[in-house]
Amino acid sequence: MNGASDATQSRIWRYTAEEDDGRIVRGELAALDRADAIRQVHALGATPVDLQIVKSSRLFQLRSRRQSLSLRETVDLVRGIADLAAAELPLKDVLASLGEREKRPALKGVIARLEARVRRGDSLSSAVREDPAGLPRALYALAEAGEESGLLARNYTDLADQLERDLELRNEMTAQMVYPGILVVVFMGTLLFMAHFILPTFENVFDNAATPPPALTQFVIEAGAFLRIWGIWLPVAIVGLAVLVQTAARAMPDQADRLMAQLPVLGWIRLRVDTVRYCQALGLLLSSGRPLARAEAVAREAISSPGLRRRHARAAEQVRAGSVFSRALETCQALPEDALRLVALGEKSGHLDTMLLRAAALYDREVRNRLKALVELIGPAMIIILALCIGGVLVSVILGVLSLNEAIY
Repeated sequence: MNGASDATQSRIWRYTAEEDDGRIVRGELAALDRADAIRQVHALGATPVDLQIVKSSRLFQLRSRRQSLSLRETVDLVRGIADLAAAELPLKDVLASLGEREKRPALKGVIARLEARVRRGDSLSSAVREDPAGLPRALYALAEAGEESGLLARNYTDLADQLERDLELRNEMTAQMVYPGILVVVFMGTLLFMAHFILPTFENVFDNAATPPPALTQFVIEAGAFLRIWGIWLPVAIVGLAVLVQTAARAMPDQADRLMAQLPVLGWIRLRVDTVRYCQALGLLLSSGRPLARAEAVAREAISSPGLRRRHARAAEQVRAGSVFSRALETCQALPEDALRLVALGEKSGHLDTMLLRAAALYDREVRNRLKALVELIGPAMIIILALCIGGVLVSVILGVLSLNEAIY
């Protein structure tokens, strides 16, 4: 074994360990030194047999220490569990099989932790809920429902389908943002070119002239001077502002949630995305035979907005006090109007699960169409902004020339 260790920086260790049943497991983990690696292997429920430092580039080490999963990795995890669970394999063997063939460090680490918890007798839902990777709420909500109903494979298959549609939408939107991104670069380059090479000429002309420039020309000259001095710091300021907003949102989640809900477009989209998650989870739970009171508490965990979760919790209290489910949701403003109508129809017809799944599909299509429309508008909007800015500069130059002519003649 390699005895090198690094006490100040995490390194990647490849381990071979033996579990209590004699099974040999292998994997990789990030640890400060050998003692830390041994502690982590013991935490997985195994005894280390061999430890080796993985000699890799610094970039690979930084990527390997990442704990959270990308959407693609989350889809592969859910789809893998669903496919193997459908073959009626024991859950520990399902996770062992996924871990053996997985090469991505972050996902491999999640699978190893889940497998160790399941082998110790913990449920998959509790292992997913408590994993440090911060897995989506829907994963443990549907895992808990599947454990009680025996429909884990079906629940995770439906969830994997939904996540794959989300991934497809994200990839499509990313591809559509290439053209607006190019326009932004052209826009910024054009403004910087004018600020450094065109506007200084007119600034010198008016400095030597006896007449002041028109108001619009003066504004453009001052804007060009500002860009020449501070333009290089604008990207830094934008990145810093984004980091500050993200840090403030994590420190004050309730205030950030209320602010997000009040935003015209983002608030609308977020409410409907959470509606899709809630209705889909609740519909699947009810169709698997769980009573409404227990199913609602689990489905509520799929909602990302803390404020919306509290409104659903108040609605659940009213239901326990004897209120009708749809009326309680309406009173607490927990669902949009169309979803409330479908819930009320489901209660009357006795097919609440079907109507909830229909509401999820309805809002899923609506959100996708709205997002696609917004992305398609970005390109024309950028062209209009670029044309207005360049046109404004040209108009200011023409006005300046005309004012000089009037002063001379």
